[in-house]
Amino acid sequence: MSIDYAMAKTGQRMDVPVNDMIPLGDPDEVRAVVSRTFPELDWSGHKRAPSVGVVFGVDQVFDFCLHYERMYVDWEAIAREGRLPTDDEAARAHSGDGAVVMVFVHFSRGSNFIKRMRTLCQENGWTLWDMQTGKVVDFNDEDQHTVHESKVEDMVRRLHE
Repeated sequence: MSIDYAMAKTGQRMDVPVNDMIPLGDPDEVRAVVSRTFPELDWSGHKRAPSVGVVFGVDQVFDFCLHYERMYVDWEAIAREGRLPTDDEAARAHSGDGAVVMVFVHFSRGSNFIKRMRTLCQENGWTLWDMQTGKVVDFNDEDQHTVHESKVEDMVRRLHE
């Protein structure tokens, strides 16, 4: 189980089309920026590398997925057609070119995750969206930090009950 987030330069609006998003930077630059806050990220060991950075450990599990201006797989078309992606499409799931316009984050566990995300976003002018609620994460609400980090713990506990 994970909680999903998206980072972008969209301000308070989530409905900005990908083509109208302000780029976060080129892929190497975005990987370097994210890695400064999360140095434990491994961008090389994942089968879809280098578009996916993964942390998988006893006390923390999360990944960052880069979303490019031009993605090689048209996920909207696949959804419209009501089908599963082909093997080739699945293999290129996180491939693209151009600047990175969004970073998806799948968080399963880890301490101080939201505080670290606040540092990353505030230093770079990025907005963090909670994909479950469709709302911007309010970094000034200390109670919200606990809520986000405890959501996953609650989900995992319920799975084992």
